[in-house]
Amino acid sequence: MTRIFISYDRDDRPLTRQLANQLRRVYGHDDVWFDENIYGGADWWQEIRKQIAVCDIFIFLMSEESLVSPYCEKERSEAERLKKEILPIRIAPIKQIPDSLRQIQYVDMSEGAITVDNFTELNAAIRQISRRRRLETMQMPLAQQPKRSARLALVGVPILMLALMLAGLLITAPQPPFQGELTYASGRSTTMNLFARQGGFAGVLSNLTGQNPRGLNGQIAAGSPFDWANDGSRVVFTNLVDGQRQIFRMNADGSDLLMLTDAPEASSTDPDWSPNGEQILFTSDRDGDLEIYVMNADGGDERNLSLTSEADDAFAAWSPDGTQIIFASDRDGDWDIYLMNADGSGTVLLTENNIDDQSPAWSPDGTQITFQSNRVRKLGPGSVPGSGGAITARNWDIYVMDANGDGALALTRSPAADRFPVWSPDGAQIVFVSDRNGDNDIYLKNLNDRNRDILLIDDVEGDPFPVWRG
Repeated sequence: MTRIFISYDRDDRPLTRQLANQLRRVYGHDDVWFDENIYGGADWWQEIRKQIAVCDIFIFLMSEESLVSPYCEKERSEAERLKKEILPIRIAPIKQIPDSLRQIQYVDMSEGAITVDNFTELNAAIRQISRRRRLETMQMPLAQQPKRSARLALVGVPILMLALMLAGLLITAPQPPFQGELTYASGRSTTMNLFARQGGFAGVLSNLTGQNPRGLNGQIAAGSPFDWANDGSRVVFTNLVDGQRQIFRMNADGSDLLMLTDAPEASSTDPDWSPNGEQILFTSDRDGDLEIYVMNADGGDERNLSLTSEADDAFAAWSPDGTQIIFASDRDGDWDIYLMNADGSGTVLLTENNIDDQSPAWSPDGTQITFQSNRVRKLGPGSVPGSGGAITARNWDIYVMDANGDGALALTRSPAADRFPVWSPDGAQIVFVSDRNGDNDIYLKNLNDRNRDILLIDDVEGDPFPVWRG
């Protein structure tokens, strides 16, 4: 667990909030803190001191405004007094960096935007600091332990040896090749159970205790996507009511179950939570064909965003900033990817061809879109057992393109069906579902190593529709 405190100037609050949300997807909502819910006065400074005292890393967002802010200076002085690890991030052009920060390696976001490259650099810096602190913590008892009585030594030495053995086991145990938590559904009946698999160091601990994956409360209708609120407190999913799929919401612990849609003669599915947690997209056939709807998080104020006739619209997903929606539609005779504003206006066609493109998903920074496509392409010799030489095939593969539809590039080239791609919170990896081993499994693709697919979860039954949380 790494606790992060973010110090910033009020003029930089929009970028601060965006950065905090990105970090929360990787390190957990409660472990990334900035003063979003407190106000001025004595209570403000007491809460600030409390949060600095418990943090592991003090992130200081450097701009011309923050460098002259007395509040930022007060926070930084408190962090220095408590000997906290300070990690500067330059978020704007700066005339001169103060001497106290000049000797510390900073992360450069001076263009005022979070990109895959600078967020990856920030993530690497945080993990490097965390590893160093863990090693220092492990070594501290040996270097600073005062002399105790022989009786205490008899107790302490075995405990210390056990702790060192456990630490060695944790350090040498292989970490799952991803960070955060992957949630998926598995089951062969009309309902499926939810499971969560931890990555990174948390995954090592969960593996050792036999809790990876762990089962979650609640069941969903088979073959139905689901989604988490950004803060991880609630999940929205589909279940069967009198033979029709309806949208439900519940807390992460399974409590406070609430049915959000109630269309007895129609099905509603494929929910997607808005970034601010206030609205939910979903797909329904209540008007005869599949169309995209939006409703409040409590099920109120349902509105049709598609307003198309004799065409199916589905697979809708919010942009990271909540201002746009991508979706797939067969309104031109085959399935293509479209973009529209959050209110349903300004529809733009992103892919135009005689094949099917479906299941689009935004990258965390909103600059790219991944999707599944069954484009005709050439497979190399031996790709299909018994086929002899190279063949051409049309099957589902994973693609990525720019957010404006340009530069579509195939990420997978399997003769099997690769579907339902999902980005990692840092935008460096993609997971997807494939039946290349005879049944549906979840695979991992590192975008810097596109020639290799890693089998991540091989105990999946049904269509798992993975969701990646930080």
